[in-house]
Amino acid sequence: MNVKKLYYFCEICKDMNLTYTAKRLYVTQQSLSYVIRTLEQELKCTLFIRTASGVDLTEEGKYFYRRCSHILQELDDTCQVLRQVSSEFAGNLRISLAPCFYNMLLHALPDSCGSSPVVYTYCSDYFCLEHLQNHQADATLLPYLPSEPGLSSTLLGYIPISVILSLNHPLVRRTSVPTSDLSQEPLFLPEQYQPIYEALFARYPTLPTAFSRTLSLPSPLAAIHKCAQGDGVVLMDEQALSNCTVPLPAVRALPMSDPLFVPLYCVSAQKQHSPPLQSFIDRIQLALKASQSV
Repeated sequence: MNVKKLYYFCEICKDMNLTYTAKRLYVTQQSLSYVIRTLEQELKCTLFIRTASGVDLTEEGKYFYRRCSHILQELDDTCQVLRQVSSEFAGNLRISLAPCFYNMLLHALPDSCGSSPVVYTYCSDYFCLEHLQNHQADATLLPYLPSEPGLSSTLLGYIPISVILSLNHPLVRRTSVPTSDLSQEPLFLPEQYQPIYEALFARYPTLPTAFSRTLSLPSPLAAIHKCAQGDGVVLMDEQALSNCTVPLPAVRALPMSDPLFVPLYCVSAQKQHSPPLQSFIDRIQLALKASQSV
């Protein structure tokens, strides 16, 4: 038995539906079924029973869930304290950001700023702000200005958004594409990019209705593969596409003739930036400015 199994077990208990949990965690339903099966074999008891809507806990499962929740919370609290102590001791610059920014800014994220190593934590925008307010991060990157009081925000720049097309698409030979020419296309939205799309649609409120429909997919790769089959298009920054570390299908990124941009802010709890954080801000600003001039 390991911590990963306990984590998956507790996440299943939150949804009581393997399909929902698998989609939320970006894993296969078969892998979650395997976790349940191996846990029940190790514990020599039944944890779940099948229902019409998913699964339900047995009495043994309820007891195990209570204990597992306590164990995982204790482990998380211990790790948070150790990370905080370690960061303070080492003088690290701690940055929280959504996973989508890793793909977008892979070329620009520094490993260190001056003598301070940069430590990145990837989580949802909600937890990024929570880390900031709990002093578990020195700054966070967000595509919008947060409404929480007492935070300082610096505009880092704007991320240009391109349209991803199949190489067989009739528009692929153009130098740019107007939104109006995509009105009959489905738009694929990778769930990992949700903060980006929320900011994009807030900035361009008529954009979602410019497409025939919008469809959510679990990952950027799933969306790109659907796009390569000629089933629709994806809106994504070209840098994220070029930063992919796995072979991609036959697609091409084209700029929009009516340019689309998403703002990127560095948010901190301090009005005065430390020298490492100011250096981090300066480097990201230069990288974003360079990407817009290409």
